[in-house]
Parts: sequence; structure tokens; C-alpha cells
Amino acid sequence: MNRFIEITIMNKRHDSYFELYVIRVSGSVAEPKSQYESSLRIILLALFILSTFLPCYSAEPATGRKAVTVVTDDNYPPYIFRDEHGSLTGFLVDEWRLWEKKTGVKVTMLGMDWRLAQEYLDKGQADVIETIFKTTERETRYDFTPPYCTLEVPVFFHHSLSGIADIQTLNGFTIGVKAGDACIEKLTAEGITSIKEYPNYEKVVDAAMAGEIKVFCIDKDPALYLLVKKGIEREYRKAFTLYTGEFHRAVKKGDRVLLALLNDGFTRITPQEQKTLQLRWLGSDLINSRYTQYIGWGAMVIALLAVLFGVNVLILRYRIKQRTAELNKANQKLRYSDEKYRALVDNVHESIYVLQDMKITFVNIAGCRSVGLNENELIGQSILNYEPAEDHELTRQIHEDLISGKLHSNIRDRRLLVPSGEIRHHIVNSVRIEWDGKPATLNFAVDVTNLKLADEKLTSERKLLRTLIDHLPDAIYMKDKLGRKMLANKADIENIGIPEEKIIGHSDEELFPADIAAKFRADDNQVLQNGIPVLGREELMINKDGKKQWLLTDKLPLIDEEGNITGLVGIGRDISLQKEYETSLVKQNIEFQALNEEFMVTNEELNLSLAEIQKMNTELIQAKKSAEESDKLKTAFLANISHEIRTPLNGIMGFSEQMSDPGLSISDRQTFSTLISESGQRLTAVINDIVDISLLQTHQAKLSTEPTDLVDLVRETSSQFTESARQLGLTLTTDLPSEPMIATTDGKRLSQIIGKLLDNALKFTPLGGITVGLRRDKNMALFYVRDTGIGISSEVQEAIFNPFRQADIDSWKNISGQGLGLSIVRGFVSLMGGRIWLSSSKNEGSTFWISIPAMVTESSSPQPKQAESPRRNSEDLITILAAEDEHSNLIYLETILSKGPYKLIHAVNGAEAIALLDKNPEVSLILMDIKMPVMDGLTAFKIIRQTHPEIPVVALTAFAMADEAIRIKQAGFNEYLTKPYKRADLLKLIERLV
Repeated sequence: MNRFIEITIMNKRHDSYFELYVIRVSGSVAEPKSQYESSLRIILLALFILSTFLPCYSAEPATGRKAVTVVTDDNYPPYIFRDEHGSLTGFLVDEWRLWEKKTGVKVTMLGMDWRLAQEYLDKGQADVIETIFKTTERETRYDFTPPYCTLEVPVFFHHSLSGIADIQTLNGFTIGVKAGDACIEKLTAEGITSIKEYPNYEKVVDAAMAGEIKVFCIDKDPALYLLVKKGIEREYRKAFTLYTGEFHRAVKKGDRVLLALLNDGFTRITPQEQKTLQLRWLGSDLINSRYTQYIGWGAMVIALLAVLFGVNVLILRYRIKQRTAELNKANQKLRYSDEKYRALVDNVHESIYVLQDMKITFVNIAGCRSVGLNENELIGQSILNYEPAEDHELTRQIHEDLISGKLHSNIRDRRLLVPSGEIRHHIVNSVRIEWDGKPATLNFAVDVTNLKLADEKLTSERKLLRTLIDHLPDAIYMKDKLGRKMLANKADIENIGIPEEKIIGHSDEELFPADIAAKFRADDNQVLQNGIPVLGREELMINKDGKKQWLLTDKLPLIDEEGNITGLVGIGRDISLQKEYETSLVKQNIEFQALNEEFMVTNEELNLSLAEIQKMNTELIQAKKSAEESDKLKTAFLANISHEIRTPLNGIMGFSEQMSDPGLSISDRQTFSTLISESGQRLTAVINDIVDISLLQTHQAKLSTEPTDLVDLVRETSSQFTESARQLGLTLTTDLPSEPMIATTDGKRLSQIIGKLLDNALKFTPLGGITVGLRRDKNMALFYVRDTGIGISSEVQEAIFNPFRQADIDSWKNISGQGLGLSIVRGFVSLMGGRIWLSSSKNEGSTFWISIPAMVTESSSPQPKQAESPRRNSEDLITILAAEDEHSNLIYLETILSKGPYKLIHAVNGAEAIALLDKNPEVSLILMDIKMPVMDGLTAFKIIRQTHPEIPVVALTAFAMADEAIRIKQAGFNEYLTKPYKRADLLKLIERLV
């Protein structure tokens, strides 16, 4: 009988790392009575195996790794940042060095912009990412170590702002953040979308310093460091803490072995080692001065009590004597100490001197040596004697600021003028001290003349080298190990086509299209990873602007003193012209091959050309015919329009002349007056048609839309033609819905359209009748006008909608009209977004259909205008102020108002109207002409509205265009009348307003 014992051993190496051993031991049991003995032997065997196996197990996790690459933000002081040489330094750099020692695994740290660091980990170019906050989105991509630091993430704002108290108050502000930062996810989750991203925290603070942003969100520690570093810590305030985050380290999702290695290595760092790192980079807490003061006072009280209870007069005398001896001894030591101090000061290489009132009161030997004078020659001299005159004001100001306490210390470059006339360059550090009981400045000066000269020489050599490579025709550049450009000469910059500052520090992926950048990257990797040069590579370069260029490129590795590849240098020669020659030769060969084929088809093309010429002749003949017809149309229109204008004009002038006859009877006067009015209306209609067709053809026509009852509109429009139809012996009927049909449209233009169709129907219907109707078709309003007239032949049905055309071009001899009506109708229908068509046959009548878009409803109607409350008694005399510069218009107005209870005050311009209004407070209504000298009606209206908003103002204008009416309404006039206006219309309007 076989039995198995399975022993599972779990060794917990870290919170997130476990080692699991399963040992399965089998044994044979012959008889049930020996079962216990057999099991015991099996257990002892398992324990023996464990005792031999476990000691052999290494304490190192079995990852097989010899190196890891860590990416991190390179601008997060004091945890990690770059020193003055550009090298990474900080708390985390030292901590990873300790980890490297503990694990024996080599660590390579790469510092870069935060977003790029995440891309490196995602693309497998790095193993670990540092200083990362854990978020919901990131947990889908990474596995995280336990947190090792808790950080506050506040929102900062400029001191000129106020009212920023919580995240809701951030709406309306642009928030500066670091690209890829976790705070972006927090802000967007709260609905804050006006976010501006920068590559790193220092760029965010630089933007705040430059005034690009007033509000930003970055971690507290680097924020305080950078604000103080930039000198703007007093300009910004902390608003609130957006959230509290925790620093983790992370690996790609599923890499649990590497995660365990990380955790194991960091747990081996002792608390003492961690404390040493923290003291170096994070510092220690300062003792509270208030507690120190309390301790001091307590010590004094205790000492006083001890003296009161423990000392008597004899002991006090003895101690005074003893103290006197001690003071004498201390004085001797002090003199000795002063000599040592003086010897120490005089033996340092830096100049040390003290200034009081700008005069030298102390100077060491190095200071004397710096100017070539002894101490006696310098003491009492003004420091300004040893500086160029142009530096005096700055030196004096710094000294005064230090003495007054405005500055705690000052470090600056100072030029020293020695007696020989030579200028020496010093770095001077100045602080305020008390010297002999008076304020003074202590100054430490280091001579950097030789360093400055060396730096100037190095700068000159660099400029010379730069000038040399910039004038070479070939593109020359250098890249670091990450493929980022560190240097580019003028030819390379011109090839890329963007400014140098946008090239340096950027990779090919950021400078070129993706396919081109991928080819460049493949060659770079060959050089950077394997050290194999790329020689004579023909590369097609396409920059961001699409400019193409062929380069013959060599790429060579840059190797440091230790043999490590640190980057590459590239040289590219422009061979675009050569490639063009090659392409041209290939193209010419193809062209020569195709030339024979072209010769073969030439004959066929000639035959086709002959057919084209014949076709062109036909088209020219047709064009000539069309031109002659157009000329005929224009001639007919001019003759017709002349007739249409002169006919009513003749009636107006003729009957006006007859009206002056004193012997004319009253009956004739009334008849002539009616004829003059009808002729005027006819002339107005002609002018309106000419204006409308001009507006439509120049695309200046506009619509004025408002809710309109289409049923009432058709009914009112058709009623205006009822009498004309009766006089002609025709019937005029309507086919309308029983319920209102409300639509938002231009009712005036729609009435004009239906009126012109009815006018045409009356003209061309000798017998029978006319029907005008309205239907609803989904979201369209469908109008029609049907007559039993002479009809229209199919050949001219499309042409009649063109300007100057009628069904019969010679019809002007019998039928009045300009040939513009249907053209105007189609123009305004198109402007409304609709269409017009007709169905007609010769001598069988016509039906014109109009369809316009309109969101119609049958359940509502336009709200009637609220009548204004009367402001007078019926027996009161109404005072009306009229601003009118035309004398004839004024006489017409006086004639109308003279027969009613009206008092008329007259002004000839806007300015005079304002003056008269101030003198006549009883004015109840103002009639305002728009175009007047001195001050126009619109300007006068704006002033009157400010001083007398209660008085209604009516615009009387000869501007009859739709956009002019809109402009007058928008200006705020209560009403307007277009000249010429009728007496009844004016009186009706006055009655309504006053």
C-alpha cells in the first residue's frame, strides 16, 4: 500500500515576495499495524531533505538579472535632480547605489521628462520607473512596490488672485501641470479641463514666473524648492491640497520576479543607512526657539534658587577673587587666540576685508597682495578707489542694503582696479557684522581672473569651432546615447527646417515623420548599441513641412576614455541634385520609350482634333445666338422699364399740373388725386422690384423672420386682390386649413411672393378664376396659385424665371410688367431655403407651387402685441416733435396732422431735435428722419433714449431695404415707416403709440 506525504514550506522574504517549496515523499506500508511507524519514517526523511536543501538556498531571489535600468523624472528636488554638470544626483540616486551594493545587480539610472519616462517603461526600454503615484489607470499597466514616501500635492495661485478655496473654484482658470503627472487624472475626474502641460516641474514654475499661468498644481517639496530658487516664493500662495500621494516604484504588469527583487533589495538597507541619507538630503528638524527660551528661563530660576540657598557672603567673596584670577588668565588666552586668529586670516589665499562707511577698517595679507599695497596704505581708504567708476553706484547700493538689513548677504562679480591700471576679477561674498560696536560688512573675495580668462579663451575656441562647422556645406550633428540631438550645425538646422532651440534635446521621433524617424533610429541603434559605423548610407529626409532631401550619411560612435559609447556623430552630404540627375536619366529613358508610342497615336489624335474643331464651331454658333438673345432681352427690358416708369410718372406730373387749375371742380380734384395716388403706388412698385432684383443678384438680400400664421397671411394677401378680380370678372377663392399654421419665417417677403403670383394670374387669366391654397407636407409649407388663364408652353417654362423674361418676349406691347416678378419670387424662395415649380400647358391654365422649410404647428398662434397704455386724456392736445430736413416732406406731415388734435414742433436735424426736446417737456411722440445734416437720426435717437427713455420714437426713412429695417429695429426705435407712407398708416401708428 503506497502513501504520500506532501509538505509545503512557504518562506516569506518580503511583503509581496514568497518562496514556495512543495516536497512530496512516498512510502510503502506493508501492514496496517505498522502504519504509525511507517509515517514517522517518512516524516523524518522529509525533515532530512529540508535540512540539506534549505541551507543551500541562496538568500538572493532567483531572477538571473545582472542589471536593471531605472527611469525617473530628472527634476524632483531633493529626491532627484541634475547638478551643475548635468549629472543626476539626490536622495534616490544614493539610495539606488545602496540597493546596488546590497543585491549585486548593476543599476543604470536615466533621467528625463516624466511622460517620456513612462513611454520608456511601456516600450520595454527600461525595467523600473521611480517616483510614481499609484492611480486606477496606472494599475492596469504596472505592478507597484509598497509606498516609501507620502507627499502632499497642493494647488498654488498668484497672490493677485482670490477666491480659490477648493477644486470647484478652479473652473475658468488654466492650470499648469507636468506632462504625465497623476494630478491630471485627478483634475479631469472633477471636470477641470483647462489644463496646460509642461515637460517638468521647473518649466511649470518658469511659466508661472513669466506670467503664462497664474495657477499650477505640483508636488509640495519640489514646489517650495523651485519657488525659493526662482525668488518668487512671496508671489505665490498655497490654495488647498488637491490630494495626498505616495511614491512607489513600478515595473511592467506581471513582472512579479523583478518586483520581488526590488522589494528584497530595499529591505536590506538598514535604518541607520536610511537615516544617513535623510540627514544628507532632507535635513533634520530645527529646535523650537520658544522651547529653548523656556529652558533658559527655567535654568536661570534654578540657578538663582541655588545661589540664594547655597551661597553665603564668605563663599561669594572667595569666588570673586577666584573669578578675577580666571579673568586675567582668560585675557591672556584671548590675546593668544587673537594672534592665532590673525595668523590664520593672514595665511588664507582669499582676500578678507571689513568696510565701515565704505572705508577699509581691516584687511588681511591676501587682500593687500591683491592690490599691491600694504595694510597701512589701505586702512582708512574708500573701497571705491579700487574699482572702476562705472561700478561705484552698484557697490555703494549693495553696502547700504546690507547695513540697513534689506540684504542678509550678497554674492557678486567685482572688478578690482589695481594701481598698475590692470583690472582683476573677483567673486565677493559680503555679510553684515558688528565691528567695534558699529555696523559693517565682512567681505570674502576670491580672485577668478585666470579662470575668467580661461573661460573666455574656451568660449572663443568654441565660437571658432562652431563658426567652422556652421560654414561647412555638409550637415553635422551629435546625438547622445538616447538618440537626442546635442549639437546641430547650420546646414543640419536648415535641412530640418525648424529653429535650433526646438531641435537640441529632441529625438528623431519628435523631428521627423514616423516612417523616416524609424529608419534613422535603426541606423542609430547599430552605432550606439554595437559600435558599428554606418558609412555611405543614402537617406531620404522629409521634415515636418514635407520638404524632401537626399543625404549621403556617415554615422560614427563617440567613445569616452573608458571605451564606453556615449553617443554618435553624423555627417550628411546633400545629394539631392545627384538623385535628381539619376531620376531625370531614368525619366528620359522612359520618355524616349514612350515617344514612339506618342507618334503612333498622333494620327488618331489629329482625327479627334478635327472632330473637336467641328464641335467648337457648333458651340460658337450657339454662343453667338445666346448673346444676340441676351442683347435682345436687355433691350426689351430697358424699353419695358422705361414704359413702366414713365407711364405712372406721366400720370403724376400731368394730374399734378391740372390740380393747380383754380377752376377745377371738386369732383375732378378728387378723381385726379386718386389717379396721382395710384400712379405713385405703381411707380413705387416698379422701384421696389428693381431694388429687390439688384439685392438678389448682388447677394445682399436678407430675411427678417418671426412667428407668422401662414393661414392668416394667405387670407390677408389674397383679400387685397379680391376687388381687382371682381372688376375683371374673375373669381378668387382660397383653399386653406381650418386651424392656424404657425411658422417662423419672413412674413413680409412671403406675402410679396404670393402677391406677385396672384398679380401674374390676374394679368394672364381672361376668363374663369384663380385659387390660392396652403397645405402642410411634414416640415414643409406648401403654397400654390392656380389659374384658368392662357397657360405657358413647356419650351419657356424654365426661361420665365430668368430676369427680363416673360412667356412671350413681345408681350410688353399688351401686358404691363418688367419681366422681374417671377425672378424675384424664385430669388426670395431660394433665400428661404425652398423651391418653386409650375405645371402648365398652353391655353390650359397654370399652377405655381412653392415649398419652403418651416417647423409648423397647428396648436399655437403668434402672441399678439400688447397695446401700450394710453398716456393722455382724449381732449389733450398731442405735441409731436418732427426731425425732418426736406421741406416738402415737412409740408406733407403738417397737412396730415393739421386736421387732428396735434401740435407739431419742427427740427431740421438731430442736434436741433435734442435741443427742442429739452425745451418742450410736453412732447408725447418723436418722428425722426434717419438721414439728416449735422447729426443723423440714429445718433440723435441714442442720446434721446438716454435722457428721455419714456418717449416713443418712430423712424421715418426713405431707406426701404430689409437690412435697413433690421438695423432700425435693432437700434431700439418703437416703430418705423418707409417713405412714401400713407396718411392712414401714419395716423394709425400715432394713435397706437400715444
